Amino acid sequence: EMMAAASALLQKYLAPIQQQELSKTDKIKLYQRIQPDLVTTMTQLSSVPSLKTSLELPYNLKVLLICAFLASHNPARLDKRFFCKGKSSRRKVKSRKGSKLSDALKGPKTFPLDRLLAIHSSVTQDGTIPCSDVLMSVSSLVSLNLIVRMSVDLLEQPKYKCVASLATVQTIAKESGIDFEQFYYNY
Repeated sequence: EMMAAASALLQKYLAPIQQQELSKTDKIKLYQRIQPDLVTTMTQLSSVPSLKTSLELPYNLKVLLICAFLASHNPARLDKRFFCKGKSSRRKVKSRKGSKLSDALKGPKTFPLDRLLAIHSSVTQDGTIPCSDVLMSVSSLVSLNLIVRMSVDLLEQPKYKCVASLATVQTIAKESGIDFEQFYYNY
């Protein structure tokens, strides 16, 4: 669909040159002629579901991506609130009014692998997955550019950052049957 749209736009862009109304060097005028069509086409293409919002991943990778998003976007100080079971999870947390907005504007934060594993065990209920499977799954998500490894030192604990969008994670959570809103700290 993108190729067809690009081809149609290219024909409209080249038409004034072929009809000798404008020269190749009049790039600004050529762009001004095509700009309304370009905006319309881009709007239409952006409404088509992209690859990133409908990922075909195994269930374990989907769950791990959701957990990575939570680890990257939820403040670590609220992990007990969202991921512990029992009375302590019901306890209210003092709000810091000044930091809420600034935390949201900073974007995704780095998280260590052990925090990802703890969130994963809380979200999946069974909590036990082989370590080799997790490491392989994390490396798969890194190769898909859904999470990024932030630490380069091999001796320290690896740290990651989730770069998947909120819409992508919400779609994956819905497909996986995970109540994402229960665990997500919405600023």
